Amino acid sequence: MKSCLVISTLLSLAVSAVGQTSPLSVVDLVHVVGSGDAIAGVGNVTAIGFIGIDDDGSTVIGVDTDNPMVAFDGVVLRDGAVLLQEGLPLTAPPGATLSHIGFGVDVNAQQQSAHILAIAGGGFISALGLYVNDTLVLVRDDVSAASGLSPGWEYVSFYDVAINNGGTALVSTLIADPSPPFGHHEAMMLANVDAQGQLVSEQLLYKQQSGLPGQPYTIDFLGSPMGGLALNNVSQTMVTMTLSGVSGQHWAVVKDGSVVAMEQQASPVAGRDWADLVYGDIALNDAGGHLILGRLDGDPGTDLLIEKSGTVFRQERDLLVTGELQTRLLSAFGTSQSAFGPVHLGNNGNVLWYGRFTEPDATKNVGLFLNDQILVQTGVSTLDGLTIKGLRGGEGGFVLSDDGQWVLGVATLSDNSTAVFKVHVGPWVPLGQGLAGTAGLTPQLRGKGTLAPGAPFTLDLLAALPGSTATLVYSLSNLSAPFKGGTLVPNPDFLLAGLLVGAGGDHSLALTFPTGIPSEVDLYLQSWVADTGGAAGFAASNGLKATTP
Repeated sequence: MKSCLVISTLLSLAVSAVGQTSPLSVVDLVHVVGSGDAIAGVGNVTAIGFIGIDDDGSTVIGVDTDNPMVAFDGVVLRDGAVLLQEGLPLTAPPGATLSHIGFGVDVNAQQQSAHILAIAGGGFISALGLYVNDTLVLVRDDVSAASGLSPGWEYVSFYDVAINNGGTALVSTLIADPSPPFGHHEAMMLANVDAQGQLVSEQLLYKQQSGLPGQPYTIDFLGSPMGGLALNNVSQTMVTMTLSGVSGQHWAVVKDGSVVAMEQQASPVAGRDWADLVYGDIALNDAGGHLILGRLDGDPGTDLLIEKSGTVFRQERDLLVTGELQTRLLSAFGTSQSAFGPVHLGNNGNVLWYGRFTEPDATKNVGLFLNDQILVQTGVSTLDGLTIKGLRGGEGGFVLSDDGQWVLGVATLSDNSTAVFKVHVGPWVPLGQGLAGTAGLTPQLRGKGTLAPGAPFTLDLLAALPGSTATLVYSLSNLSAPFKGGTLVPNPDFLLAGLLVGAGGDHSLALTFPTGIPSEVDLYLQSWVADTGGAAGFAASNGLKATTP
């Protein structure tokens, strides 16, 4: 009965939608915080540090200000309110103050943010500690009670952290051996905290100079310049590390104890091995899907690769398939050929990545991409009425919420100010499978809106043949069958025909999502365009999946 109700409701939506059009919608960039913004009782923002966002769009951001007392000028903001301030006392250790905030952050859906903070006092001249919100979890000289460690090991320092919705934190740390020769060892630890952030238990995951369990390798180094750690909400982990074995020492990516990529071993590109995994990045979602950004051996013009769960997601020199940029080639996944940006993978399959491409106008050759869609393009996108001229492409430059529906990023504007922007990309997941038409262009179908009952949403068709007609196909099921030289993604249950494509190759439908549809219902959509330049007289957009909240 539920499926019958959904189908009949969607059918009424199709009938009511005929003939409705609206101006083409664009990605809405929302200002979160930026240069010159006043932080009450602290000062005006001068610089942006780390950023984080959760599934509700709640943000945690580190900023510096022009507070004349330098020891008090840095703050951590949660949704614009001060959570932590440099120079102020911490709850623990007794007598300690926060001396520096700039060592990274991760957030979960329980309003917990995990930080590596620099402290002074409380028995320390200077030390690093792991905090959840303002609660101390671990600090230098703490003796570890972790399972997998012999008694007496002490924490020396902390490098990076990720925290999941269950209160488990994956911590990159340095620990001291209590036995001769009393050396220091890098380690990856799991720390479990309660709702108040209090430490409940610890577990050793990996330790330098130890064997990789069940594998013929010894761990030489842990982590990478990009952090080199990832944790999902079912406590699966991915870690970048250096391993020694019979073939020498190589950087590798280890997922739940198994090597999934290693230098001088096969990549997803036939005949090409991984050559550099240390300067790339990794990501992991709750389904166990992963991303690896690295460099291949062989042709230096095509050696940059993003792997998605064992397959090629994007490779240097790939053609872009988004709107009017479809003749452009990818040239880098960071600020240069040697500087990689982060990659992020949502639980809905969305991939957030930074790309440089072969745009003749060098002011417009960088974009922040969600799957195939360019969300933000330098020289084109605007924030606060100013053109975005730069995107931060290194660690902490942009993040994606776990559910894949919120994006947070840092941009430089045309007046040289810096600002953090937020984008709600919603429940829309592009599925690919487009079919090129005239001039080799593939139409693009994009959705915008929450799909909440009674809420407005839009469907935008881009890069279609001007003056042609389009048919929107939609269904509750994914067919993905060969059709007219391409792939028909939705089962053809519902057709909305006769949609006129404008002179700019676009068409937009402004709709209201019906009531009475349950949550977690998947809807599949695709536009087919009459186009003599396409196979069998048609071009087709990417498939699009949307899930009701």
